[in-house]
Amino acid sequence: MAAGGGSGAYAEKIYDVIPGRQFVYSIGAFGAGGAAGNNTGTGGGTTTWDIGGSPVACTGGGGGTSQATGTSIAGTDGGAGGTATGGDLNITGGKGGGGIRWAAGAGFPGVGAPSILGPGGAMCPNATQAAPNGYGGGGGGAWLTTGTADYIGAAAAPGIIIVEEYN
Repeated sequence: MAAGGGSGAYAEKIYDVIPGRQFVYSIGAFGAGGAAGNNTGTGGGTTTWDIGGSPVACTGGGGGTSQATGTSIAGTDGGAGGTATGGDLNITGGKGGGGIRWAAGAGFPGVGAPSILGPGGAMCPNATQAAPNGYGGGGGGAWLTTGTADYIGAAAAPGIIIVEEYN
């Protein structure tokens, strides 16, 4: 049983519109689900936006922790939520749900944390996890209820930049 991944951060920034002003942006890579076996997922990358030296940055959420197979009760910690800086509004991402094993092949994985723009990944028994819908949500942890096959944790949802112009 593995924990779910954390969701990415969210920020909003209001800039004055100046004709000809240029901006620089980068969308961070989404975090990968843990490979089959006892492998923790990876955290998401950082999404940035900058106009005239006033950068906004939002980090992706952390990967959920995995645990080795075993017969005793054990828990895993969900991935940390991402952080936002430089915005007029900065919202930290949610922490992924923890996983728990109470016996060999029995337990529950953690769900992926939802973001402000969509849900996190769900848990599905005995299957590779489905990625979350929306943007910025954490991936769900893998779940094994029977047998010995390992399953892959879900990847996180990608980040997004939304630009709105007001006249």
